[in-house]
Amino acid sequence: MPIRTLMLQLALVAGMFLLPAFSAAGDHPGNGYRHGQSDDGPQRRGKRHNEAQGTGFVVNSDYVASCGGCHVAYVPQLLPRPSWEQILSRLDDHFGSAVVLSDQEKNTVSGYLLTNAADVTPMKLGRRIVHSLSGTVPARITDIPYILHKHRGLSAEVLARKSVNSLANCVACHPGAASARFDDDQVAIPAP
Repeated sequence: MPIRTLMLQLALVAGMFLLPAFSAAGDHPGNGYRHGQSDDGPQRRGKRHNEAQGTGFVVNSDYVASCGGCHVAYVPQLLPRPSWEQILSRLDDHFGSAVVLSDQEKNTVSGYLLTNAADVTPMKLGRRIVHSLSGTVPARITDIPYILHKHRGLSAEVLARKSVNSLANCVACHPGAASARFDDDQVAIPAP
């Protein structure tokens, strides 16, 4: 096993244990944003939009190694199979950059994404995303109506923060994003 893959696996495992503690520590009135509310609104406790989000989630270290070096290795449950197929078919122009993967890497990445996509996962998150699409095939996670709806209360100022940068930077506010955990109670918006 290459050392880079081993290091990524160790980092992912460590993150699963450390990030929930970080999230709880950062979850105070100053970071009180909850999905669907303004960033300065009151906190809402107890309601989770996806109680069993992480249930059945499997991390693929080859996918993380292949895709996570340039951007967040988005969990497959965030897009349906047709979207992932479209993205994989255009790796020569992947949002303005060329992605070079060996045939083996492409097969591994493709298999992982298509097997766990929003339209085939048993996770509520996937069902809610697919339901919101009404048959459309988004090329970006930030084009998904469900995700836009859940973040409707975020101000432009919050998204423009250096610590957040854009709606596509899921891990900035969702410490469990790498393992498909997007619970409202785990949101921790970083300070400007």
